[in-house]
Amino acid sequence: MIKCNNITIGSISYRIQKKGSVRLETVVLYPKYRNKGLGAQAILLLLKKIKNFKRVDLTVHPHNSQAIILYLSLGFTIESWIDNCYGDGEPRLMLFKNKK
Repeated sequence: MIKCNNITIGSISYRIQKKGSVRLETVVLYPKYRNKGLGAQAILLLLKKIKNFKRVDLTVHPHNSQAIILYLSLGFTIESWIDNCYGDGEPRLMLFKNKK
């Protein structure tokens, strides 16, 4: 859960993968809390929590420009384009961030 002043405003989830990496699976904010920097803060807090992992990756729909801009601003890099990534006929971009 993502909370602000003890109010749930969204959710964030991740999964630990093999070989020292983490997959960021979900970042969702309720609409009235978007575009206020709260998503970036939640991701930065998560990155601190998982600081001992070498790599973080995620997928995002290529039309979700706001999310892509956010991830790029946080140091993620576009790695690849995946057609029909989840079997829904839609493509996704794979992004990653190597941590030092």
